[in-house]
Amino acid sequence: MAPQTFVIRANTMRATSGTPAWTNQANLGAGTPGVNAAVTNPLTWPSNGGNQATEILCRFDTTALANATALIFPNNIAQAAIEARIRWRVNDTSRFQVPSVGFHRDPGSGAGTLLGVFSSQIGTAGQNMTLSTTAQYQTILRHSGGQPLGTGNAGGAFMGNILDAIRANQLALRFGINRTNQGGSYMAYVEFVDLHVTADIPAPALTVDTHSLPGADYGSPYQTQLAASGGPTPHTWSLQPGTALPVGLELTNTGLIQGVAMAAGTFTFTVQVQDSLGNTATQELTINVAAVAPGAPTAVSAVGGDGQAVVSWTAPASNGGAPITSYVITGTPGGSLTVSGTPPATTGTVQGLTNGTSYTFTVAAVNSAGTGPASSPTTAVIPQATLTILTTSLAPATIGAAYEATLNASGGVGARTWTITAGNLPAGLTLNESTGVISGTPTP
Repeated sequence: MAPQTFVIRANTMRATSGTPAWTNQANLGAGTPGVNAAVTNPLTWPSNGGNQATEILCRFDTTALANATALIFPNNIAQAAIEARIRWRVNDTSRFQVPSVGFHRDPGSGAGTLLGVFSSQIGTAGQNMTLSTTAQYQTILRHSGGQPLGTGNAGGAFMGNILDAIRANQLALRFGINRTNQGGSYMAYVEFVDLHVTADIPAPALTVDTHSLPGADYGSPYQTQLAASGGPTPHTWSLQPGTALPVGLELTNTGLIQGVAMAAGTFTFTVQVQDSLGNTATQELTINVAAVAPGAPTAVSAVGGDGQAVVSWTAPASNGGAPITSYVITGTPGGSLTVSGTPPATTGTVQGLTNGTSYTFTVAAVNSAGTGPASSPTTAVIPQATLTILTTSLAPATIGAAYEATLNASGGVGARTWTITAGNLPAGLTLNESTGVISGTPTP
């Protein structure tokens, strides 16, 4: 329960005698309530006889209070106090007894039901006093039950009747004065009538207001705030035992889920919030962590061959939260290859290349979320046919006779260089390393 105090002011009043109109309370006085300020439009009533009592009927705006506090007025009022200030003066110098004031329940005709009478604070009821025609007097009426209503105490019963009268717009403020002679008159006006109410308003039950969570992306920062209402703060959050967030995320005691999700999939868990009184509320929540495309392969290299190139690489550091299903090799200026498998190999041979043309290659990984970024390009390689010596035998030479024979080869790239790797040529013959021509005159 959360005790709160409200003030309800009578918003209209009228005298019950005659046929006066309701007077807006805002027009009754100028200045601070309770201070002898000028009154611009007093609600007055005269009397010309002894023991006169005239009533002012009050109306209170209880609906506004009910709407503002979600109360069913006045069912859960805990305590109430009422106060009225009456300013009054007399029109002669006769001796008057101390006035009495009280509250009635009045349907608008007759004296109604007396709810309570209280003497003025300026003297004792029934005692004579001398009043001045130039003075302004103030009588203050206060009452408080002091205990919760409905407990049977006198104050509580009185205030309960006051509340019932207010709800029926039948609360009357009674002002009475006794005089020692019949020759004068008096006049009074009401400054304000306030009802001070202390209501025990039950605090709303503690609930988790967050029922769904935004999705997360694998490997990306994530942050979302849980919300709760009701219950006294501070609120403290935790995970219920046996449940867990996706790997890489955490729940702070302030209800913040944050981190970098390092597992893709659908994750269900239960959060708990506790208020300062120890009350708890729980909520099952789900986070969907979406896989993303893999990272780029690294350490990519290529070796040229005859019309082909063998490309090798290292798998990316991140698979994006889903298994890599293939790699795509792309050559420049041409050539491509898709390597698939479970898991796919980290090498592949790109065929159909043009020998003698310079090529570079990149590799990209593929998973269920898509194709990741391409790797850095390889160092350029040039495919070439295998270098083969076609000459397998030479014509015989004669000592003293000029000799010349040309060695032939195929494949390879660029200029060829010929060397003798085993044995020796006959004396007088030499091998041209650039042209592959054996020439000279053999000598003995």
